[in-house]
Amino acid sequence: MFAVFPVQDQSVQGQELRLTGYVEAIGDFPLWAVERARVKVVRGLVPDLDRAFAPTPGQFAEVIREILIQNPIGSDTSTNSYDGEVPMT
Repeated sequence: MFAVFPVQDQSVQGQELRLTGYVEAIGDFPLWAVERARVKVVRGLVPDLDRAFAPTPGQFAEVIREILIQNPIGSDTSTNSYDGEVPMT
């Protein structure tokens, strides 16, 4: 996701801090939900985000939470593996 959005601080320290923030934000979310959120963000399918910049860690976590709410574990539309499709809801 970082490769497709501009960033101000491109230093190694800035990259490490950014990565730490995202790792903390995604916490224990399932990988399939993180991947779906990444695809939705990159494709511009999250209407409340500024499409010119990467979302903040908190904004990205919110996108993941919305995906999990729409696709709860055990529902017919949820799997533990990412199939490449992004829900269009």
